[in-house]
Amino acid sequence: HPMLAKVISNADPESQGRVKVQFVWQEEQNKTTNWMRVRSLDAGKSEIVLKNRGFVFVPEENDQVIVCFEPANPSRPYVSGSMFNEKNGYGGGRNNSIKSIITRSGHTLIFDDTEGGENIILKDKSGNELMFKTSEESIEITAQESLFLNAKKIF
Repeated sequence: HPMLAKVISNADPESQGRVKVQFVWQEEQNKTTNWMRVRSLDAGKSEIVLKNRGFVFVPEENDQVIVCFEPANPSRPYVSGSMFNEKNGYGGGRNNSIKSIITRSGHTLIFDDTEGGENIILKDKSGNELMFKTSEESIEITAQESLFLNAKKIF
């Protein structure tokens, strides 16, 4: 059966994207698991990309995760996903219209499916922003300091 745990470390000494977690029953003895793999939506390599092809999202330390086990093998746990909770979750907005990826430092990719106001927004913590305004058929670029365009031809 799946179990909840807290990520104790994501500094995998073999750089394989693994994590150490602590189950609730390990807290009293201050114990942790060995390094365990993290499930991804897509992971592997190709002829061109030899490492990290796919989705690379290793859970952060102190994240709550759900741990599953390979079939018929309780000695082979893996993290199957991270869990939002009352301390870190906000949800998808009205009508579940917002989907997002936000990194630890605040790099943000937002997909807004609000009817009539559809947007895709890419922004950083400094306020630089690239917004695709789907309903207006326009693109808005905001730079806090400088904006450079590099190309053979710009029309």
